[in-house]
Formats: sequence, C-alpha cells, structure tokens
Amino acid sequence: MMGGVLRPLAAALTTLPAGPPHEHRTAGFSFEVHYVLGNMVPWREPAWALLHERSAYLVQRCAQATGTGGVPDAVHQAHQRAAAITAAMGAHVPADLRPSPGGAALAAGARD
Repeated sequence: MMGGVLRPLAAALTTLPAGPPHEHRTAGFSFEVHYVLGNMVPWREPAWALLHERSAYLVQRCAQATGTGGVPDAVHQAHQRAAAITAAMGAHVPADLRPSPGGAALAAGARD
C-alpha cells in the first residue's frame, strides 16, 4: 500500500530543483530515517502506534507541501493516499496509545 504513496512521490520529488545553491541540479532521494534501523517493536499495539505516527507525519508534510506553488500532482496524490492509509491504520491503534490532538501537532513541530 505505501509503495503506491512513496514510489510516485519519490519519482516526482527527484525532478524538482535542488535550490539556488545547486543551480541546474535536481533534488535527490529525500526521505529521512527517524529511528535507528532495526528498531523493531515486538508488540502489536505499539507497532501499530509507531506506524500510524510515521504515516501521520507523512500526511502532515504532504499537506504542507501542497500549499506551496509548483508542487507536482504526485504530491497531492500521495497526500490523499497516505491520508487514507493512515486513517485505516488508526483503527488498529489502541485508544491509550493514540496521541492527544494537541500533542501530535507539538511533536510533529518539534521534528521540523
């Protein structure tokens, strides 16, 4: 499911300009690993909570990007697909592991 989000998004992002210091160059692979690889959560409920948190962050960042000009349609599509996947994942996250609405926004802002 996430391949339908990340694959087209990655392809579109690599066609965008890298920025003024890198004239005539395009952006490279732009995804970030937030945790040390191998950080596996062996319990189902915390694993769903972690997956949900990461996908919600992707939705938030796509929403921010769609508000700027010149954004490829793939970003809009990724936002819609990721939002649907995140909503479906949310059903698997126990209520006591869900972030509070204000806490989720604060945590996401701390990562920016």
